[in-house]
Amino acid sequence: KPWRFAAVVDRHGKVLYHSDAKMVGRHLSRNWYLHARNDIGMNVFETRSPSLTGGARAYDVRVPIQGDGHEVGEYHEGFLTDWFDERSDNERLDVIWERSLLITAVLAIVLLATTSLYYVASHAIMLRRAVDTASLQRASEVGTLAAGIAHEIRNPLHAIGLNLYTFKRVIESTADVDPGEMRRMLEQSSREIARIEQLMQQLIGFATPEAPRNEIIDLRTEVVEVVDFIRQEAFTDHVFIDTNIVTSPLHTRIDRGRVRQIMLNLLQNAQQAIDGEGRIEVTLKRKRGRIEIGIADDGPGIPADELHRIYEPFYTTKRDGTGLGLSLVKRYVDEVGGEIHCGPNSPHGTRFRIVLLEAEPT
Repeated sequence: KPWRFAAVVDRHGKVLYHSDAKMVGRHLSRNWYLHARNDIGMNVFETRSPSLTGGARAYDVRVPIQGDGHEVGEYHEGFLTDWFDERSDNERLDVIWERSLLITAVLAIVLLATTSLYYVASHAIMLRRAVDTASLQRASEVGTLAAGIAHEIRNPLHAIGLNLYTFKRVIESTADVDPGEMRRMLEQSSREIARIEQLMQQLIGFATPEAPRNEIIDLRTEVVEVVDFIRQEAFTDHVFIDTNIVTSPLHTRIDRGRVRQIMLNLLQNAQQAIDGEGRIEVTLKRKRGRIEIGIADDGPGIPADELHRIYEPFYTTKRDGTGLGLSLVKRYVDEVGGEIHCGPNSPHGTRFRIVLLEAEPT
């Protein structure tokens, strides 16, 4: 039978930790101790609390746990008095030796409690610093978003403004413009407006994404359908898609719509990266209880010193890119506990590898 105990109790009296696992979850009443034992030492109490000792009589040392200047809980440690009495009887110690042993034990308990309190306080400080760092990082992300929005919208608005100024001069009859030129300016303005609308849609999806559907899908079916959908468009640009996909179903837990967005984004990026004729390789396989999707192109590749930036919002190497596509891809993969990796393809090009957890079909 255990003769000593240790416990951590929150400020509501709930036992969060106990050396006896059966005690965890119990509540410590306000009258948990019989009386203080100041004759033994400071913060020493005699108790029969069911939540600490199971009803057995014991000496307990209570040390408050502080957090941000407030008491957030308390630490208890002590031993059963029956054990102490039995040990004293067995060893036939006199009264002086009994008190000396008790004082020594109490001091050791206080020292242990102080050490534990220091450990808790140190980790609380580390946690606070981590929270502050996360807040600064979030503020930095917001600043990056704001700067990216301003940069992406400025050019389309500038083009539209120039076209409107030209139209104004035509209406005021201060200049003559060829009908073909006016048609070109109208088409350019429409394209720029569509570009701003696309940016806004992607930005809304990035800033306030819809809650994903929690569903188990056959990933093989989704990958095959997306590849078939984009294959003809790629063929028109002289880009050929090769596939190496398992024939059996592969199930994973992820939103079906987000899988399609992930695949479309990566395939379109690979297609746009190829200048002229080229090939894209799509692989899908099972590996040690996980599912791996691979998308590789034989384009010029991404410089090694730029790889760490490809998931940053608004970072793009494409002339008409928004830089939000890969940020959303990474977010969707992270949401389901997956991994995404990007590196060079052999002999040249870029290879993306996505790893997802396999799930039992419903």
